Amino acid sequence: MKDRQRAIIAGVFSLVLFVSCNKDEDPYIRLGEAGTTVVAEGTNWVGWSTFVKSNYAYSELTTTSSASWCIAKLTESNKGYLLSLSVEDNPTLKPREATISVQSVDGQTAASFLLSQKEGEPYVLFKDGENNEFVTYKACGLERTIESNADFNELSVISDQDWCTARLEKTGSAIKLKVDVAENISLDNREADISFWYGKKQVNNTSFVVTQERIRIFYRYWSNEDSYVEFDYPGLVFQLNKVAHAAVDELEIEYTLTNVGYNHNISAIFYTSESEPAIRDNTGRTYMCKIPYNGDYLATIDGTAFGMYGQGWTCTFRPNAPVQGRVLIHNFSQSATSIWMTIIVSSSDLDMVRPLEFVNVPIED
Repeated sequence: MKDRQRAIIAGVFSLVLFVSCNKDEDPYIRLGEAGTTVVAEGTNWVGWSTFVKSNYAYSELTTTSSASWCIAKLTESNKGYLLSLSVEDNPTLKPREATISVQSVDGQTAASFLLSQKEGEPYVLFKDGENNEFVTYKACGLERTIESNADFNELSVISDQDWCTARLEKTGSAIKLKVDVAENISLDNREADISFWYGKKQVNNTSFVVTQERIRIFYRYWSNEDSYVEFDYPGLVFQLNKVAHAAVDELEIEYTLTNVGYNHNISAIFYTSESEPAIRDNTGRTYMCKIPYNGDYLATIDGTAFGMYGQGWTCTFRPNAPVQGRVLIHNFSQSATSIWMTIIVSSSDLDMVRPLEFVNVPIED
């Protein structure tokens, strides 16, 4: 009986001792990455998290990051605590580091690891506006101011077309993209893409596109630069002869076209627009054409009338032989002082469709 009593007392003492040891267990914070380095990508690094085990209450813990670009957050989880990191893209081309710590509020216990973020992606931005394209029809030079996180000596530009050359120049802290565009003597529009490079790596966030329109030939007979005739048919030369009143309410336009570029005959069809009036004046009045002669005007080429598409007239241009064009506008506004007119010229021989454009052409007294 006494032995049984001794056994019971011993068991109770052991239980009390076990509980006391749990209560007095050393505080701990267990972080799997403690003492190691976690590597983050320089850009587009997705959210990262890891579990933290501790016998501290949640309110007794705090977390810190040594860098403002990395935000550390500790939340409660059914597996203990969850440490999450939110990391900004690295805007530089050098790696950077941050120390991440989880510690007790009393400062007695802590666990930490190093976050190493790789270098970011090189970029190029236009400081003088967001537009990264340029459109021209003539030979010219242009420059744009750029900024980049890349060292100037490691930054370069490449144009994919010989007729468009590009280079970078630095004056003080300003970096200039300078582009030279040669004359377009072809019959087609063309495009050049200028790419930026950091060493052997292409900078993917931007490029610069130069579009050069096909050759355009302007005939200017007036001091006003807004007044001209455009006819960009290489080999056919335009000459304006008259824009004057034939009567009080009539306006007459006469011009000459000559084949000076080819030693053979060239056929071309003349017609006017079907979707909009071919002629308008500066008062806002518009003039339509109908075949044969009941429209607002009569247009002829080499003496033969033509009108809207489907009622055009095919004219043959012999070498160095001028062809006469004439337009007689009826019921013309007496208060009008200038006109706009469009005639379409289509040649299967030259594989071209071009407008003969009269733009703000003044009317002679």
